[in-house]
Order: sequence, then structure tokens, then C-alpha cells
Amino acid sequence: MIKISKFGFPGPKQYPLVGSLYSVFEALRTHNLGQSLKDLAAKYGKYCEITIGPMPVIIISDPEAHHSFLVADDFQRDGLLQNAMFNENALFAFPRGDVWHKHRKALQPAFGPTHLRQVIAHTISRCEILIKHMSADKKELTLTNLFRSISLDVLGLTTYSYDFRYIEKFLTGELTEETDPMTYLARLLQKRVFAPKWLYKYMGWDADAPMTKKYLGVLEDTLRQMLKEKPVREPDNYDMVDRLRSEKNGFTEEEMMGEITGFYFAGHDTTSSTLSFMFKNMALYPDKFQKLCQEIRSKKDEPITIESLADYQYLDFFFKETQRLNPVASMISRVNVKPMVLGGRQIPANVNVFYSLFAMQTSEEYWPEPLAFKPERWEGLVPVRGTFLPFGAGPTMCIGQKMATIEIKTAVICLLRELDFELVPDQDLTILYDVTAHMKHGLKMYVSKA
Repeated sequence: MIKISKFGFPGPKQYPLVGSLYSVFEALRTHNLGQSLKDLAAKYGKYCEITIGPMPVIIISDPEAHHSFLVADDFQRDGLLQNAMFNENALFAFPRGDVWHKHRKALQPAFGPTHLRQVIAHTISRCEILIKHMSADKKELTLTNLFRSISLDVLGLTTYSYDFRYIEKFLTGELTEETDPMTYLARLLQKRVFAPKWLYKYMGWDADAPMTKKYLGVLEDTLRQMLKEKPVREPDNYDMVDRLRSEKNGFTEEEMMGEITGFYFAGHDTTSSTLSFMFKNMALYPDKFQKLCQEIRSKKDEPITIESLADYQYLDFFFKETQRLNPVASMISRVNVKPMVLGGRQIPANVNVFYSLFAMQTSEEYWPEPLAFKPERWEGLVPVRGTFLPFGAGPTMCIGQKMATIEIKTAVICLLRELDFELVPDQDLTILYDVTAHMKHGLKMYVSKA
């Protein structure tokens, strides 16, 4: 039964005290809220509403609203992610304002052309370590762990000028989901985002919980060792850490550690997940995979540069189609900062609003055969404005979008030039669309020299 809710939007039936919490409870419990919001938008329309107890939440899947939501000053970050972090001083969690502007202005040059060229060199070097380790005999690898290792190393070398040597730890068996603090802490962060702070201690999610304390300690020791050992670059080639340390930018030690930790989390998680999703799609769509391999291996002897990446047209199509169907960021949450008209209805200030990118990117209104994996659709395609926003839009658009795109494409080219990949059978390839999406049980493939 559809009941007209507080603002007149359609949505699930509401009950006293709990509202329509039941409609997303299982998704919150299983960390798959992005999928649930997509399903609600498909059922109730571009503007729908649920209530979490007495609190109304509006779900938008209308591309015409994207400018107001992401570009203009009508909406602000709601603090959910910032409150869940172990150090709140991270650019990607700050609400727009003076503090956000200070951090963005100081860090933006660390993602310029010079550093982007370094991304290619560092990605190639990490992939070559793996390739040298492989043989003609098939070896089963957990690609989710492999891609996390590559991403963390590239992040370290490019933004910190430091080699964490994660790829070597992966190949020697030292890096597992049980021993790597990043896996544990990243998943814990996602659990905390949509939970009230008073619940952290009850659930064992607080910073003083034994496992959390252990892994936070490992992470802090790793980063402080990096700060102790890393070289300082010349001012015209400062990396991100150099900019944080620069006296002219005036960052406190807590702000510096917050940004370093924040980029350590955000800078690798989305990149490694996208690579996992791409290789999952290669396994599920062998005809598309073959076409991708043909393009890449036909240019096997050509150097990889920022300019030459544009020559890999089908790779670009494959990448975008993966982003569309398996978005790492499936939803964006905000609050409106002032009363406004939304979806034809008057809304007061400070209402929680979710923008479902997932719903728009799989809507048959904008995408023919929306659930089909068709990289070819991107040839000559200009998506309807606001229907494809893999890195967000406006001032808070992902600061590392070019770095991530270059790293992902370079890694795919390097690996497919030299290696063959075959899916290990009988796997559960479920993707959980949480704060960021990830494969529920990882991705395992047989890997061998081509």
C-alpha cells in the first residue's frame, strides 16, 4: 500500500514510531543501501519518501535536480560520513565552507599533470612485479586483494612519495583480509556511517574496541613511519604530504593526519573496487572480453602515456559501462540548507535527501536495455545531463578522478597485455552497494602468462 507521506511524495506504508524503516532495514543490516534506494526509486518514481522513525528522508532520481543538488549551494554534506570517520579532517567528508576550501585549494595541485604522469609509471611498475611473478601455469589469485595492493602502492608512490610494498606483501602471502588493517577499517567505517554514534560502543565499532584499536594502531604506525622516511620534494613538485606539511598552508598535525588517513582510505577503495568490477564483467561477458583483449594486444609494443590512453576506445567504453552498471558510488546524501521547492513540493530546511545515481544510471527512460552490459552503447553517446555522474559533479567532484581513471586504464592494459584471466567457478559474485560498493566475497581468478 502506498501512503502519502509528510511532504506528499509516494513511498512505502508508514507505521507508528518506526515509520517505514522496515523498507530499508534489511539493506542497512546487510550494507546494501544503494541497491535498496535504487529499487525504491524504480517502484515509486523520481521523488519518493521513507521515514526512519519520525525522520523523513527523500530519495531523488531526477537528473534535472542534479545541478541544485551537487553544483549550486542549495544542499550541503550531511555529516554522516564525517561523523563516522576516526579522524574527521578529510576533504571528501567536509561540508563546503572555509575549511573545505582551504583543504581543496592546498591539495588540488598535487593532482596536476606532472603527478598524473607519475601514476602511469608507478602503475606499470606495480603490474610488472606481478607479471614477473607469474608463469604459464595457472595460479589462483584473489583479485580484490591484488587490486587493493596495486592501488595502495600507486597511491603511496604518487601522493606520499613512499613505497608501501603492498604488492610484494600480497605475492608473498603476507597481505590477507585478516592481516590487512585497510580491509577491516574500511568495512567498519561503512558500518558506522548510517548508525547513531551511541550504537558504536554497543556494537563494538568504537575506536576503543580491541580489534579496532589494534588496526588503528597498525595504520597509524605505518603512516608515521612513512612520514619519517619519505623525502621532501622541491616546491614545484610537491606531493600531497609536502603540501600538508608546508608552513604556508597552516595545517595542524591532526588536520594533516586526517587528510593522509582519509586519502589512504578513499584513494584506494574506489579504484580497486572498479578494477574488480571490470574483471568480473570480463569473466561474465567473454565476447566483450575478447574484443577488449584484441584492442589492447594489438598495441602491445606501444608505450603507455596520458596521450596514448585516448587510443584505447573500447577500453574506455568498457570502463564507462562498468561504472554505469556497477557504480562504486551508488548514492549521495545531502541536506538542503534552506526551504525550497523540490519535485513540485515545498520542503523546509535540513531535510535528509539521498540522490540515487544507481537508479538514474539503470533507468530505461535514459538507457535502452538498461540492465544489459553493452560497452558499444558508448560509441558517440552523450548521456542525458545528470544521468551519469561516476565521480559526482560540481565543486565537490572527486579530486582524484583523473588519477583514478588513468590508474585503472593503465592497470588493465598492463595486465591484459601479458596475462590470461579465467574465473574460478562456483563463486558468489554479489556486489554490495554500500557507502562505496564492493564485492561481498571478493573475486578469484586463475592467472597465467599469456
